Amino acid sequence: MDAARERLTGLGYQVLVFHVTGKGGRSLEALAGARHFAGALDLTLSELADDLVGGILSAGPNRLSAAGRAEVPQVVSLGVLDMVKLGPFASVPPKFVGCRLHQSFFRGDHRL
Repeated sequence: MDAARERLTGLGYQVLVFHVTGKGGRSLEALAGARHFAGALDLTLSELADDLVGGILSAGPNRLSAAGRAEVPQVVSLGVLDMVKLGPFASVPPKFVGCRLHQSFFRGDHRL
């Protein structure tokens, strides 16, 4: 993403970065749908995984649809599609017990 941003900035484009927080994806969709972009480079899609399996940072089921409808050129990568953001370890649904989990925002001993 950093290299793409640097290259596009060097070509004279103003580059906006949206984080995969649910709100970031919804913001990107709204602006692309309103044709505020010359193009969209969508590199991280964990909001789709969150929507599919119940993660906490989904951008909704219409993620990746606005640019196409608005005929805004779009490049899509599958980055971070294998990651789902869940809440505290105590709230992890049973279907994820046994999966590799990474604790990043919470402290303490939380093992499944």
